[in-house]
Parts: sequence; C-alpha cells; structure tokens
Amino acid sequence: MTTILLIDDDPLITGPLVKTLEQSGYQVMVADNGRDGLAQALQTEPELVVLDILLPEMDGWDVCRELRRHSSVPILMLTALGDEVDRIVGLEMGADDYLTKPFSARELVARIRALLRRVALDQTSVANTTLTLGDVVLDLNTRSLMKNGRLLTLRYKEFE
Repeated sequence: MTTILLIDDDPLITGPLVKTLEQSGYQVMVADNGRDGLAQALQTEPELVVLDILLPEMDGWDVCRELRRHSSVPILMLTALGDEVDRIVGLEMGADDYLTKPFSARELVARIRALLRRVALDQTSVANTTLTLGDVVLDLNTRSLMKNGRLLTLRYKEFE
C-alpha cells in the first residue's frame, strides 16, 4: 500500500483529508509540525509528502529544502499561501506540485495519483537501462558489461 505523509497542523484539514486518502487506498501518516514531519519523512521514507507551509517549529519552506537535500520523495505543497510568488518559490525549492487552500479533495487525490504515476514511470525507465541476455548483463547507465558476474572492460568504441 502506498504511504503518504501529511504534514499539517490544522486538524480541520488533516481529519477529513486522512479519511479521503484512506478511502482512496492510501496509508496515511500525520505530523502536526515541521520538525516532526521532517524526521518522520526521513525515517519512514513515504512514497509522497503533502506539506503545509505555515507550520509550528519549522516552516514548510525549510522542511521542503531539507527533504530535497536528503530525498527525492515527491512533495505536494498544500497551503493557504496562494500568491504567484509563493507558488514559484515552493516549486523552485523542490516541491513537485502546489495546491492552495481551500481545495477540492478530488483534485488533491488526482494530483497525488499523477505525481505517483510520474514517479513510477521514472523508476521504470531507470530499471529498463539494464539489458540481460543469458549470463551477459549490459548496464547502459554505468556503461558496464558483466559476464558470469565478472566485469568486462570495454573501450568506448566497443561499448557504442
């Protein structure tokens, strides 16, 4: 089951949102401040983080910045800060998507699905960079060739 970490301090948001996300088939963890949310994200490695900006102890900007330093987890900012400059700053700091409050729960779920779909496609394309034929493995990322578990040395032209 896909795990989503929701970092928001407003129980009027987190309560209904947890219910909606669970009904959509996700496992949901909640942190009610930025510091705990960051720690939980780094320890549990959720598949996606939904992050508010206006948080106690550590704001969402700092959480996003720190998460990006240590993780490539998709981040969807869900916040009351809706000015264009706020959206741009959020996306440039590393958020993958940005949705302002008030919001439609259906739109949020659709955005989450889209983010997770993109991550799955990225992982599939990375996985498809290795070709195997019998006991020979060619890794296009590392430009290496292995036969029977032994690394073979190839010149640039031979690899091409």
